[in-house]
Amino acid sequence: GARPAMGRAFRHDDGDINPAPIILSDAMWKRLGASPNVVGSPLRIGPDTHTVIGVMPPDFAFSCSISQRTDVYAALNLEHGQGNGSWLTVLRARPDASPEQVRQAVQAFGQNLAEREPDKHRGFALYAVGLLEDLVKSVRPALLALSFAAFFLLLVLTVNLASLLLARAAEREKEFAVSRALGASGPAIVRATLAEGTLLGFLGGVAGALAGIWGTRLLVALGPLDLPRRETIALDWKIALIVVVVGALLGLSAAAVPAVWSARISLSSLLSASATRGGARAGRMRRSLIAAQIALSLVLLSTGGLVVRSFERLVFTDPGFRSAGVLSLRLSTIVFTKEQDAASFLDRTTAALQAVPGVTAVSATSNLPLSGGAWAYSIAFPGAAGNTGDRDRDHPLVDVLRTRAGYVETIGMHLLAGRDFEPSHHEGVYEALIDQHLAAQFFPSGSPIGATLQALGNAQNREFLPRIVGVVDQARLHGLYQDGRPQVFIRAEDGASRGYWFFTIRTNRDPQELISEVRSTIRQIERRIPVSEMWTMDEIVADARSHERISAVMLSGLALGALLLVTMGLFGMISGSVTRRRGELAVRLALGATHHRVIRLVVGEGARMLAIGLLMGIPGIYLAGQALRGLLVGVSPFDAPTLAGVAVGLIAIALLACYLAARRVTRIEPERLLREG
Repeated sequence: GARPAMGRAFRHDDGDINPAPIILSDAMWKRLGASPNVVGSPLRIGPDTHTVIGVMPPDFAFSCSISQRTDVYAALNLEHGQGNGSWLTVLRARPDASPEQVRQAVQAFGQNLAEREPDKHRGFALYAVGLLEDLVKSVRPALLALSFAAFFLLLVLTVNLASLLLARAAEREKEFAVSRALGASGPAIVRATLAEGTLLGFLGGVAGALAGIWGTRLLVALGPLDLPRRETIALDWKIALIVVVVGALLGLSAAAVPAVWSARISLSSLLSASATRGGARAGRMRRSLIAAQIALSLVLLSTGGLVVRSFERLVFTDPGFRSAGVLSLRLSTIVFTKEQDAASFLDRTTAALQAVPGVTAVSATSNLPLSGGAWAYSIAFPGAAGNTGDRDRDHPLVDVLRTRAGYVETIGMHLLAGRDFEPSHHEGVYEALIDQHLAAQFFPSGSPIGATLQALGNAQNREFLPRIVGVVDQARLHGLYQDGRPQVFIRAEDGASRGYWFFTIRTNRDPQELISEVRSTIRQIERRIPVSEMWTMDEIVADARSHERISAVMLSGLALGALLLVTMGLFGMISGSVTRRRGELAVRLALGATHHRVIRLVVGEGARMLAIGLLMGIPGIYLAGQALRGLLVGVSPFDAPTLAGVAVGLIAIALLACYLAARRVTRIEPERLLREG
């Protein structure tokens, strides 16, 4: 549904043109000089010269891999050497077609294909997934959890503000009494109370919008590279206006409780002696608000504690390789028209990089760990003891990675049996490594070393029968915590050398220090080869943790905000309660009550509200745990140590707030209390 800002979009017959016509991204167009006459001009990419037919607008961002920027879009032609691979298909449904109809049609097509060619497409299935759903699937659990936590924090804030405004209204009872006696109506007092709350909320909204501008930049910097459309995430004036309006509405909502209370209380009650003590109804309302605040804070703190515990588990998870001291970079060898030229370049690059001071090992692979992608094939182990005769079980779908000799040592994978690929290459001798899952499944009581692996699919794959020379612990491709599909490593020298390669360089220096030397070294070998995506493996691992890290940071911040609010609310409520009971407390002290007894009395009142709030929060913890299941890694949503720690911490801080409030009054002499009371 997108249209180019310049030129035209692809037509069906563009696929028949070789080299294919291309459309530039806006960023690429600007990097090339932003010429208004770019449409129709030639652009050399690798060995081919393509014709530019359009430029996409600045706000267009679509890629099969949202962690990688797309510079050029080329018309796809499966007949001109582009049919050897896997493709993602984008479908636009008819306006009158429901999502269920689309899913059924796509599944029926896949099933029909599998039935027509069972040998080639055994078990083949197609599933239609919404594009938006697919793009945001990795961040949706975190966004839902953060929205849930932000909503709870708003509730805590509203309850806290309502409690404070109610306490303020109780302290102004004499003022209200005089105003009512002089002719002020109940609606006038309501308007004044609502205006005060709205003003507080408005000022808070303005401060929040200003803080949000800085906070958004910080959170985007902490966010993962594959955060959808991260470059467009910012706090614009529309969002800032919404924040200010929401702040004013929250203040108005919070002021509604004290406004209604002040309007309903009778003039005779206001003028009576009991009015100076705030009234029993106001006290019950304040206690109810504080209990609700404790319950909401318990839910938020539990949520934050579980996510932090999950992130802690993730930090100490073994990804299957040693990331420290490894630099990675991506090279493209498609500029070479001959396979032997590409293979020679890879050999010369490996030798040159090994000669860089501080480099201890160099290798290359088709897919880096945690990159999330690899070729997928069905394989078989003819004659393996673990074969059961079940066709689906005996022919598993695996991730196939092509690696050059020395990769296991360079990336720091765990070699469990056998050896890595040897540097020397013998014509017609093919080798493979398998991971521990395949070894355990097909060779439960013996060694897989020397066994034959068969790749299924087409005739060429059936002739490719590599011999297993080693077993490795799986280096995770799709996520730090969960194992993906079983993995098979094929010796890269046994196949095509043209394509994209990720070089891995292990060094005893800081990997960042090698970047300029590596660029210079490769430029000396072949100036046409661009060096891109230079990352240390520590950075790649850190980015893989970034989803959980940003969730932990934000949820912890929201939980700490709730804890601060409930502490302030408890302290303010207990302080106000003690202040209104100064006369009673002075009499108790004058009649011989000790300060410790008075403190226990005050803290006991806070403890009762705390107990009620904790009981009210239990159902909320259960609902929050259900919502967090998709976000937590290695931690149950009802992890007892985490929930117990949160409850104990909340109890300790709340009781401390009560104790400090009580101490403020008990430090004053009884005579002064009696005079003030």
